Parts: sequence; structure tokens; C-alpha cells
Amino acid sequence: MSDSDDTPSTRSAAFRVTVNDTDLALTGTPTDITAIATSSAGAAVNYVLPNVVDEETGLAVSCSPASGSTFTVGTTMVTCQVNDSDDNPANVTTHFNVNVIPDLDETVTVAPGSATTHTTVTTTASIKNIGAVSRKVTISYSITYVNSFGGVTVVATSKAMATIAPGQTATRSFTFQVKNGAPAGTYIAIVTATDETGFDSEAGTFTVT
Repeated sequence: MSDSDDTPSTRSAAFRVTVNDTDLALTGTPTDITAIATSSAGAAVNYVLPNVVDEETGLAVSCSPASGSTFTVGTTMVTCQVNDSDDNPANVTTHFNVNVIPDLDETVTVAPGSATTHTTVTTTASIKNIGAVSRKVTISYSITYVNSFGGVTVVATSKAMATIAPGQTATRSFTFQVKNGAPAGTYIAIVTATDETGFDSEAGTFTVT
């Protein structure tokens, strides 16, 4: 700034301008993935990597577990990240889940829902093979009685086998007769279908009056 009437006639000032590089980001994160197990190890799952948003090109995204990895039965969180030392923050992460389920889909019905002495209660399990190969399936059945204090007593068990082709459903029925002296209250029928990819367990209830 200058003014010829002043002495000195020129004054100056300085200030600092800081430009932050904050545009580093990840977009296109995969939505949660559900896959069907193909063996006891789980399932190999492929996914598309997220996209990098930054003025610098060529930045690499790394994800763990990597696309194509074998994921075990259950839910696994995948973490993807990108790094650029010029940015603030220099590291950006994003997440999604991979859920691997056994290749069995089971439903259970129990009838009647209320029983008395000498009533026969039938538990029917329908097990569908949602996988790509035939499976030998073990079907385990149990009846438990729950007393008024929350205690559980197993009062019946049974087991069956089935070989189920892809897309097919096997149905197995189990019967339980309410005998004299059976305590009144709630009973739980549990059926668990198991093959080499894992198990699916479903339950139904009935009451004895």
C-alpha cells in the first residue's frame, strides 16, 4: 500500500494461505454380500473394489480379506483402504460384510400347538438344498421341557439321514406322545440339519395342558 503524503510512503503486510488437500475418498463400496457355502471351508467370494476419488491418479485400493478369498460360514467384515500422503486425512477406509450361509434352508412345523395326555405331537422338518451339489444331511431332533423356573429337560431325541439333490427338499417327521404324568407347560421341538457346509437349526413349541 502506498501514499506519497506519508513517510514512509509504502507499507506492506503479509498473511499465510494454507490449502488443504482433503478430497481423498472411496466411492462404490459394495453392499453386504450373502454367499452359499460350497464346502466345510466356506465359499470363495469375488467383489468389485471401491473407486478412488482424488486429483492424483493411480492410487491403489487394498481390501482385506481380498476379493476371491474363501470366507468361512458366518459374517466377515471386509475393510478397504486407500493412502495418499498428500491428503489430510492421508488414509481413508470403508467397510462391508460378507455373510456365508450353509447350503441348507430349513423350516419346522409343530402340530398340534396344544396337547393333553395321549396326544401325539408331530414335528415336521423340511430341508432344502440351496447349493449346487448333492449333500448327505444329518437331521437331529429333540424335545425339551421348560419348567416354571426356566430349567430345561430333554425328554425325547431322534435322528434321521437324507441325501438331498440341488434344489430339492427332503421332509422328515418325528412324533412325540404325551404320556401319563407328563408335566404341564411349554415344550420345545428342535430340529437341526447338518452337512459339511454347516447347520441350520429351527424350533417350534407346543404346550401340554
